Amino acid sequence: MKDKQISRTMRMIETDRLGFASGSEELIRRDVEALLGEYFCLTRPVKLKINKNNDKIEILVVAESSTVKRFNVIR
Repeated sequence: MKDKQISRTMRMIETDRLGFASGSEELIRRDVEALLGEYFCLTRPVKLKINKNNDKIEILVVAESSTVKRFNVIR
């Protein structure tokens, strides 16, 4: 139980350090997943990792797809 509390505290500190409100990262992940789902047939939930690196924020998006969806182009 103590490890779980430490892990939760570390996540809260990291979230505060990055300036995200509670749940923000999950909302961003779902938005990215919805966008990628428009173009690809996703086979797993999108994974998102956000790290603060000095004065920049690094965003790593990992997605897995079985195929690209067909595009309907209107001319």
